[in-house]
Amino acid sequence: MDQENIFDQNLIDDRKIEFCSALKDQSQTDKIIVQKYITCGTPYYFKDNENLYFNLKHEVSSHFSEHPDKVRIVGSAKLGFSIAPQKMWKSFSLDSDIDVVIISEVVFKEFWYDLYNFNIGLTSRTERENKQYRRFLGYFF
Repeated sequence: MDQENIFDQNLIDDRKIEFCSALKDQSQTDKIIVQKYITCGTPYYFKDNENLYFNLKHEVSSHFSEHPDKVRIVGSAKLGFSIAPQKMWKSFSLDSDIDVVIISEVVFKEFWYDLYNFNIGLTSRTERENKQYRRFLGYFF
């Protein structure tokens, strides 16, 4: 992908303005705003290459035996900027990651079961392992 197109600050600024306007528009419900900006549509990062977006969704969904519709890109790669409290309005950049989520009860239950069995079967952890485990739990929950 063309690096200049990916980090088009003018486009990101326009998207921030549009998003802020939607938040202030009382005719739009929270549900519509979430659907329009967070869960639906082509992510900012893939705006110039929907085929690449489809390929990513296909690869991830195939790995988890799910339909590609259950795979979403969220965060700054989706919007072009972050809405996380600690990074509010920070533009997508080379330092950004691409957050991929799978919306699947089946996959969630499988990981939950594996996590439960791992924790029950574990007799001891080093301090480093415990720290990693706690970090993972934070992401998982």
